[in-house]
Amino acid sequence: MRVAWGAVAVVLVLGFGTVGLHVIYGASWLQSVYGTLALMTTAGDNRIVPTTPGQIVFTFILLAVGTALWIYWLSIVVAALLRVDLTRKERRMQDRLNRLEGHYVVVGAGRVGRRVAQELTQGGAVVVIVDTDATRIEAVEDEAALAVTLPAYDVEHFRRVRLDRAHGLALALPDDAQNLYAYLAAQDSNPHLRVVARAQTQESAHHLRRLGVGEVVLPDLAGGYRMGRMLLKPRAHELLRTLTDEAGVAVHEVEVDAEHPMANQPVRHVRQAFDASYTLLGYWREGTTRLAPPADDVLHVGDVLILLEQESS
Repeated sequence: MRVAWGAVAVVLVLGFGTVGLHVIYGASWLQSVYGTLALMTTAGDNRIVPTTPGQIVFTFILLAVGTALWIYWLSIVVAALLRVDLTRKERRMQDRLNRLEGHYVVVGAGRVGRRVAQELTQGGAVVVIVDTDATRIEAVEDEAALAVTLPAYDVEHFRRVRLDRAHGLALALPDDAQNLYAYLAAQDSNPHLRVVARAQTQESAHHLRRLGVGEVVLPDLAGGYRMGRMLLKPRAHELLRTLTDEAGVAVHEVEVDAEHPMANQPVRHVRQAFDASYTLLGYWREGTTRLAPPADDVLHVGDVLILLEQESS
């Protein structure tokens, strides 16, 4: 609507200028139209040189009003085009989001959230990272994760990122109260989500766990523990770092189902079922992880194998 009204105003001023140049300067109608456009767009016309007081006043009014109106109308047109382009981008993004299933949602596009998204993406997962700060989202748009700006962390806006069909959720906001609110909204959207949350204090971590958050991480506390291990047990820490951080080494989780070759088989047959590049670190059964199990331990359907793979160079 603003574009249309602006166009009408431009046409009126163009008509006013054309008639004025024709009457006051004695120019032809075609020259008057061209001269008016030249003055309005600041291109200028060296044939329009006011000499009489009437010509000076008229030319000044046409320059001031016409140029200002022309610039204002162009700004409206450019803004409208940008809105159309933004709408198209949002529509394309929403189409991609609507097709998602089994993805991971990271709430918070700060340093922690971006690192989580990077780790998930490197593991082959589809990741959507959300934040209410558009500046942070712009900073991660070129990364592998889908980046979405949300007005708020509530049930209505979580629907946009298809949280109801997501596999997991990472709450990486720097504010504990925001993480807590986002968790409650996420539970309303999908109570079966696997959730990992960041917390700043032990008290906040306690409340999050009581509400049902599966895992809570305190970055400052974890960093302190890690620094202590680096000083007291440097070799053990180097081994753990190699298992989790080094290129060429990968840790896998493999669920044993009824068709799996390791179903109801002893642990010693793992190398036969996979290959020599895999080492069994342990297995998970009914909420308990069993590390370095005896060779005669029999694996059951539903167990999850934790395997270390030494990738070939």
